[in-house]
Amino acid sequence: MDNPVAPPSDGGDQCIILPDGTARACRRWRAVGRARACVLALHAFGNHAGTYEEIGPLLAQQGFDVLAYDHRGFGEDRRKGVWPQQRNLIEDCRAVAQQVREDNSGIPLVLFGESMGGSVAIIAAAEGLIEPDAIVLAAPGVREGVPYRWFYNIVLFAFSSVVPRMGVTIEHKTGYMTPGMARRFADDPHIVRFVSVSDYYGLIRLADRASEAVKRLALPVFLGHGSDDTTIPAVAVDHAARHLAGNVEHKTYPDGPHALLHWAGRGQMLEDMLAFLDRHVKRP
Repeated sequence: MDNPVAPPSDGGDQCIILPDGTARACRRWRAVGRARACVLALHAFGNHAGTYEEIGPLLAQQGFDVLAYDHRGFGEDRRKGVWPQQRNLIEDCRAVAQQVREDNSGIPLVLFGESMGGSVAIIAAAEGLIEPDAIVLAAPGVREGVPYRWFYNIVLFAFSSVVPRMGVTIEHKTGYMTPGMARRFADDPHIVRFVSVSDYYGLIRLADRASEAVKRLALPVFLGHGSDDTTIPAVAVDHAARHLAGNVEHKTYPDGPHALLHWAGRGQMLEDMLAFLDRHVKRP
């Protein structure tokens, strides 16, 4: 794969070419000074690489080379109501991670996943498609322990088979966000504002797979979750943390929402995350 990433700058839109020839929009923030590690940042459902426009520069200041890309079916590639299929999300992640490894030989790799991106990170690492040195998860998509989840799966499967593009328009709450993130959610035309039954069924099946895959992870994992998260139940995150046992640093943040990375009160989480990386990711 020749020249997979355009000449990088701090942030800004770039493009990465996948092995099948399709292009994904991406953003990159170069490490200040010698890079201590590469961070492959995976965004949540409904978002795109721009979700890291505040976290990316912060990590770069700490010596991390950060690459975030749009998952297939998101950002400019969004097709309303059409789930991109989990095999595509995971294979795209594997392909991008492989190229990052090849372009940065000898430098540690960190997977950084938020919500749906956390599900993808867990599966890709646990199933041996990627071999990162550490994983950072912010409210990852997991579902073990959720009451009646298989009943909900059956109902959603039925609806997704009959009326896959039926869905609802969602209104994103921004009161808890930093000013920059609140403006972005209000104005960004590529933020998903309609969720179909097909989307939702695909999303929970991805989370089911991640819930099983997490049992096979055997590397350092930072797991952050907000006490006010109404999307990923605490019971599911607690199950994941127990499976990770001694490999996990599990933190729950009082009053924290689901979108921890956008939260105006995220300071302690960022300190904990950076301390985790200091302990587990060593400079080459």
